[in-house]
Amino acid sequence: MLGFGKYRYGLLVTVSAVALMVTVKQGPLAADIVTPVAQDHWWFAAEGQYLFFDGDDPNYDIGGKDFDVDPRDGWGVGGEVGFQPADSLWSFLGRVRYGQSNREDDDFSYGFPFYVTAEADHREEHIIADLEIGRDVGLGAMGDGSNLRLFAGVRFAHFKGKGSVSTSFDFYFGPEGSSDVDEKRTFTGIGPRIGFDATMPFSDQFSFDIGAAGAVLFGKQKFEASGNYEGDIFGTGIIDDKRSKNVVVPNLEGNAALSWLITDDAKFSLGYRVDSYFDVYDDGEAFGSRDEGDRIIHGPFIKLTIGTGGGGGG
Repeated sequence: MLGFGKYRYGLLVTVSAVALMVTVKQGPLAADIVTPVAQDHWWFAAEGQYLFFDGDDPNYDIGGKDFDVDPRDGWGVGGEVGFQPADSLWSFLGRVRYGQSNREDDDFSYGFPFYVTAEADHREEHIIADLEIGRDVGLGAMGDGSNLRLFAGVRFAHFKGKGSVSTSFDFYFGPEGSSDVDEKRTFTGIGPRIGFDATMPFSDQFSFDIGAAGAVLFGKQKFEASGNYEGDIFGTGIIDDKRSKNVVVPNLEGNAALSWLITDDAKFSLGYRVDSYFDVYDDGEAFGSRDEGDRIIHGPFIKLTIGTGGGGGG
């Protein structure tokens, strides 16, 4: 019995030593390997854009002369913040953009049988805000790293156009007169919005990004005119005209950009965006009827996106 005990003890020692040697040589077992914990993904972006303003012009008409006072080229800025939970295909995004045109001026004069000189100016600004809930959809056929994000949300929009008209009359037979009028056109609305964003890499550091969206905005369109006039025929008086109407404004937006992945957490994009709003303004005249006008805002933009938790952002 004593010999058997010594034999058993020696066997246990030998087996333990062999197991220790195998463990040291092969490393830790699979169960002991620690898998990196997935992290929430945040991204932040800032952008600047050169803006062109197309569409319909506001009506400034004096003596049959239609002023050409559509807004001149301007600029815009914007920012966004996005969040995607760890191991989730869903993402959440908030965005705000502001833009304004430069002022456009126009003037004219003509003579006999009466002399008229007039000046008009016009400028515009807008604020656009979006809230989105999106879901990533794979695009394996387009290559590794390609992705399509479908989203739905709401868009808020506020548009404001401001202008003025100054006119001086000097009739050949003696009567004189003048008028000064300030006009303001606004639209404020909110409504549902759907769209997509797609990323298609063509190298480790560069990709082609495209997106499109549509919205229907429900809001109020307003027109206000205020000022004064004086003259030998009509005397002196105050100009005060206001009107408003509840309207529905369709909105279509599209963009395309070339993006450079600077690091795993930073991306720089250069692209072009077109944002169209139909029947957004009351372009009619003071004491006249409504004349709905479109506004198409477009131009090149640059955008820097910084991400945390992996990736350079949405």
